[in-house]
Amino acid sequence: MLIALVMFATIGFSSKAIFIKFIFAEQVSVEITMLYRMLMSLPLYFLILIVQLRRSTDALPVSINEYLKMGGVGVLGYYFASFFDLKGLETVSVNLERMILYLYPSIIFLVLVLLGKKKIHWVSVAALGVAYLGIGITFLSDAQGSNSYSLRGMIFVFLSALSFAFYVMGSEKYAIRFGSIRYTCFAMMGASVAIFSHFFVVYGFTVPSISSHVAGLILGMAVLSTVVPSLCFSVGVKYLGALEVGVVGMIGPIAAAIMSNYFLGEAFTVFHLLGLLLVLAGAAGLAFFPAKS
Repeated sequence: MLIALVMFATIGFSSKAIFIKFIFAEQVSVEITMLYRMLMSLPLYFLILIVQLRRSTDALPVSINEYLKMGGVGVLGYYFASFFDLKGLETVSVNLERMILYLYPSIIFLVLVLLGKKKIHWVSVAALGVAYLGIGITFLSDAQGSNSYSLRGMIFVFLSALSFAFYVMGSEKYAIRFGSIRYTCFAMMGASVAIFSHFFVVYGFTVPSISSHVAGLILGMAVLSTVVPSLCFSVGVKYLGALEVGVVGMIGPIAAAIMSNYFLGEAFTVFHLLGLLLVLAGAAGLAFFPAKS
């Protein structure tokens, strides 16, 4: 059941890139997209939090300091990671974006090594090399040579993966302590403050109108690619662990490849397949290698 939840969450997160590509085709900016996504998501999180608090009469009290910390983790996962991801999607394909994002388990692994919780082994080094080789092959296939804009997009998406990795590691502690649903709601509220502040700095206090078509796309993204998968993902992190969730999420690049080909008509060549297999093999090598090695 938990594995199914994480798989569902991963597919939901992967579908976000499809919604984004359709929204960008309507000439909607990153900041406006993030603003409306949060405006549509936040009421649902409030409703879920109210129901959760009424049911959990014995829930642990949350101090102001803990609220701020959970909000800070949320800023990493749903402000920085989202902003960098959307900026990257302006210039890279969904296939390449999803493969780069899926490097977050390798980032988690390297952080754990730096913290002394894991040890470097030749298998780990080989797995990292294989994963990044897969990204390189996919990039060359997409860019068809040197393309500075694609390279810029890759950097943005990698920054998103970096932010998301720290979000996942931070989530594990708070999801266990306060419950995955309550934690996710608090984290999203923290992210909303950052998103609203960013928007007001760029656009001022006037909220631009959007068409009903764009509103429908953002609403679909808010529900199917934000609220539902974020809750399922937090449950998985709580009971399975950060790195283990990354393993189950191996379905993400595969789901993205299928959806981008079907909905967007993006090419999926033998080089994309090779890059995908290398990224998945590298991630699997990191995750399945004994934890004490």
